[in-house]
Amino acid sequence: DEIRRIILSDFPPIQEVNDYLALARGKLFRPTLVLLSSRVGEGGHDRAPTLGAVVELVHLATLVHDDAVDHSVL
Repeated sequence: DEIRRIILSDFPPIQEVNDYLALARGKLFRPTLVLLSSRVGEGGHDRAPTLGAVVELVHLATLVHDDAVDHSVL
């Protein structure tokens, strides 16, 4: 799983949050769009899974940031 590989941490508190976020899988619409878009152009297909994971992680980061700003319980 590309997302888990990218967010792997040796620091247990960070890894606990990473595991929670990785298990809270949504529809994965954004990474799916990246993968489908990679089929339209020429080249870059080998990087599409990593780029899709990065897009999903940026989206998750914005959700976590929003919860932190709103003082929500994570």
